[in-house]
Amino acid sequence: MGPNLGAPFDIVSPKVVAEVGRRLGIVEEVEKRQKQEHQNLFIRVKVALPVAKPIRRGGFIAGSERGRTWVTYRYERLPMFCHYCGLLGHDVRHCASFFAASKSRGEVRG
Repeated sequence: MGPNLGAPFDIVSPKVVAEVGRRLGIVEEVEKRQKQEHQNLFIRVKVALPVAKPIRRGGFIAGSERGRTWVTYRYERLPMFCHYCGLLGHDVRHCASFFAASKSRGEVRG
């Protein structure tokens, strides 16, 4: 499992992708070729994610012009995942954090 990185062309390289992957977990594989899809260049990286931490939606990486660029991560092949708290292993229907927040707002839904 791992993210697809939506990043500007000049900073998408296997080296950069591996570094971003190391921020998320243990890098198992970096795709050797770049793919053009819908005018967005991306490279896949396979990362073993720690299940006790929330999944990150993205992060900043340094660009070639000394600026920082926000990169959104897109994940594939995730097991059960909670979109409320970001943790693996349960969905929003079984999320204690979501239940507590809903209960405090008086909106408990099943």
